[in-house]
Amino acid sequence: MSPFFLQPTSSTAFEPALSHQVAFFLFSLLLYLSHTVNLSNKLLLIIGIVSGFFIITRLPDTFLLLAPFTILFMRIKKPIAISSMLIIIGGSCVGLLSQLWVQRQLFGSPFVNPYLTGNQGRFTFNLISLTAPLLSVERGLFTWTPVLLLALYGLWSSRKKKKLKVEAWVGLVTFTLFSLYIGLWNGGLSAGYGNRLFFSTLPFFALGMAWVLKKLSLRSRMAVIGMFAMWNILLLGQFFFDGKRLVLGEGLTLTNFISGQFTVNAQIIDTFIQHGLRETLENATL
Repeated sequence: MSPFFLQPTSSTAFEPALSHQVAFFLFSLLLYLSHTVNLSNKLLLIIGIVSGFFIITRLPDTFLLLAPFTILFMRIKKPIAISSMLIIIGGSCVGLLSQLWVQRQLFGSPFVNPYLTGNQGRFTFNLISLTAPLLSVERGLFTWTPVLLLALYGLWSSRKKKKLKVEAWVGLVTFTLFSLYIGLWNGGLSAGYGNRLFFSTLPFFALGMAWVLKKLSLRSRMAVIGMFAMWNILLLGQFFFDGKRLVLGEGLTLTNFISGQFTVNAQIIDTFIQHGLRETLENATL
């Protein structure tokens, strides 16, 4: 239920042509496979191949592989055999082959990649930048999608339950380290809605949101869903009709970010009433 809850309250209206949705699917699949009961060599090979596909889909998200592999290795009671590791590595190489071939054709070497050469951004240490991806009004994850704060609380609370202890701690640690990793990278966000760089971490928040929903009554669930869904709808209106300010950050402050939820959408409604749908859509900036 939690993934369906997150959809209307934390819009995934990122650029549809980018790799985030595919990476999210592959990462979710890896988390699922890491919980499979019978860990056969065939399954380990599949996990390796899917890992390779995940890496070539979104190289910056490779860091997130820490989560499924930690869970997988913690579930293996006996010492991890070298053969098992070789099967996973071999499968990863199979998944990587197509990307390596393309890079060789484009750049003359299979090991040249824009993310590795710095063309897409570099890692720089800046204390302010460590919090910006989460809390900045310029598409900070929790600023634009506050429902994820509730989900993060649920993930933190679920660590106390024995059945979810491993998954909760792995999710919390991986998300924290990944946030620092994103904060150190100075590559810019594109013009999409929200902080697209965290798209693949949604399975962690789904676990936390499931914990929260389980604790709430039906009436409380509806109230929470309604509140965050309304925030999301208003922000989408502000995004599409005042996109230059929200995307480029021109004169954007926390005050006018919040007030814009009401003023911009009031202008949208007023234009629609007075001039109709066509002129209203023509006023959209994105």
